[in-house]
Amino acid sequence: TQSIGRLGGFEWNPETDHITWSDECYRITGLLPDMDEITLGALVRAIHPFDRERVESEFKSVVSDADSSPLDLEFRLKGRDGEDSWIHAHGKMTPGGRWGAFLLSGTLQEITARKKAELELLQARQHIYNILENTTDAFFEVDEHFNLTYLNDKAVESLGLDREVLMGVKLWSLFPDSKDTIYHEQLGEAMATGEVRKFEAFFT
Repeated sequence: TQSIGRLGGFEWNPETDHITWSDECYRITGLLPDMDEITLGALVRAIHPFDRERVESEFKSVVSDADSSPLDLEFRLKGRDGEDSWIHAHGKMTPGGRWGAFLLSGTLQEITARKKAELELLQARQHIYNILENTTDAFFEVDEHFNLTYLNDKAVESLGLDREVLMGVKLWSLFPDSKDTIYHEQLGEAMATGEVRKFEAFFT
């Protein structure tokens, strides 16, 4: 099950700096099972240089502060084939060491596919926004509650307010007289059904 989900379990003893983990963690990190000892330092050295300091700091912060939030972070591992992989680490302090010592127990999960999908979506959205910023038409985007989440420059110019003021504002509050118009009706149906609505109307 761990192998299918690319999920492995670990325990880190901060007093000895020794990490015990499952076989899947070896596969995820690329560290070899025949290493004399797995330590936090060994794990950090396998991490992408840009993420090392942050990861080591997060691990130690959870250990040093009993009231801190559980470990919950994402970072990159250096791939032997030159391609990095993404890992999600989650854990919390639990009793279990010798003489009542606490261990940081948690999981490592490879999330490379998810991160690649997120990046592709972000790039696609950015491409769309670049197009919208260069159009002469006003364009806006709203969430399921009709709160504004994006406006292109033309929309900001048309409304005559700063972008910072407009973001998060409910669309209908900007057009209070639109309640009983085709705009309110058609946009409401589009939001409810997820279907495209096309209409033409004049509104001042």
